[in-house]
Amino acid sequence: DRADAARAWSYFDQNTRPGTGLVDSTKAFPSTTMWDQGSYLLALVSAWRLGLVDRENFDTRSSNLLASLSRLALFDGKLPNKAYNTETLEMVDYTNTPVAGGIGWSALDLSRLLLALRVLERHAPWQGEMVRSLIARWNIGALAREGELVGATRDEGTVALWQEGRIGYEQYAARAAALWGLDVIAAMSAGRVLSWENVAGVTVAIDRRSHTVFRAITPTLSEPYMLQGLELGFDSETAFLAGSVYAAQEARHMLTGIPTMVSEDHI
Repeated sequence: DRADAARAWSYFDQNTRPGTGLVDSTKAFPSTTMWDQGSYLLALVSAWRLGLVDRENFDTRSSNLLASLSRLALFDGKLPNKAYNTETLEMVDYTNTPVAGGIGWSALDLSRLLLALRVLERHAPWQGEMVRSLIARWNIGALAREGELVGATRDEGTVALWQEGRIGYEQYAARAAALWGLDVIAAMSAGRVLSWENVAGVTVAIDRRSHTVFRAITPTLSEPYMLQGLELGFDSETAFLAGSVYAAQEARHMLTGIPTMVSEDHI
């Protein structure tokens, strides 16, 4: 396990930009999202607690990251943009092309970063002042409205706001946002959007919202449940939903012999 941890940490070690302290989301491509910087911060805390980095390295890395986050230009003057150049800190689109004013903010990405900042505060309270100074610069209240998570985009020159998050990810992000006192009570439960499908003989919850109407894919997959279980702990609802997703994948393997681990990204 320690060898695996060291191998995992090596990605962050090798892909940190020394000028900014940010980590590239993809090797040798100088671009990132707030979700991925949250992942980096969680990895850094874990690596320090496991003894893979010493206190001096941990403090230097976390301070550099917080300092760069505090220098980011904000979309609409409120919250970090969806993507930044890790060398220049410019707001960019997902091709890493600079975009004056940015392309929007992601409630899911920012919620993961907010969770990571809480974890940093818990395990390194001496960084709390930098964390609080950073949060004071952002309008995190803009992430929630009437109990829902809210994302933003620039649509033909105007800023458009809409509900963000689909089954699994929505509940994970809401649990994280709630740690900062945001009203996300509706988003914390998937009950209002659930439908059910038979997958390999197992009844699995799906998101009944139309991806064409909401302009977002609505997959049922493992990742958000794994993150919630590992980082926050399951509640009764997500424990049940996660268990059914796992059982369906296990059943498919038993039926076909194909190892099955469903995700929307690289495994």
